[in-house]
Amino acid sequence: GGALLTFVDEDDNTCRWIETRYRPRTGKAIAFNTAPIAVGTLLRKALFEQFPTVVLTSATMAVDQRFDYVHDRLGLSALSDPDRVRTLRVESPFDFDQQALLAIPRDLPEPNDPRYEAATHEVIAETLLATHGGTFVLFTAYGALNRAIRALEPELRARGLTVLQQGDTNRHLLLRRFIDEPGAVLFATDSFWEGVD
Repeated sequence: GGALLTFVDEDDNTCRWIETRYRPRTGKAIAFNTAPIAVGTLLRKALFEQFPTVVLTSATMAVDQRFDYVHDRLGLSALSDPDRVRTLRVESPFDFDQQALLAIPRDLPEPNDPRYEAATHEVIAETLLATHGGTFVLFTAYGALNRAIRALEPELRARGLTVLQQGDTNRHLLLRRFIDEPGAVLFATDSFWEGVD
């Protein structure tokens, strides 16, 4: 009861939404979600002014090589002692020119077209065979991930690629296999979207 009242409570700093979910292990569910729109004041009071040292790291903190935006959004610019804030921007050692490729297929049907998913499977297969593995294939939904695995796994294995799927084993073991095995391809969603170096 209290959670539902909080959900419908009028608060201009709260975003509310309802989403339906399907998880292979638990089935269908409806989730009532809330999130603060501006978190700066909350973080400043609950975190930055409560602890003498807080270290924030991310690959996406700086905007135009400056930290002003994140300082404003996280409440750091309003600290009672602004001299506490120290910044360090470190260039990435990742060689984007040699280790990354951005490919945008222009001939796919629209996502609501019944032919769309099969067409994406073809593009995924072509890409994985061209890269010889070493590739994350990320999905927004488990259903799409599972259908892609069913459609692609036999051909990929026949071509010598190691197919790994989120949920088959512990996340850290899965990542270790992905890193250690040549020709590994990792199909994933959910927790793999963020926080993987």
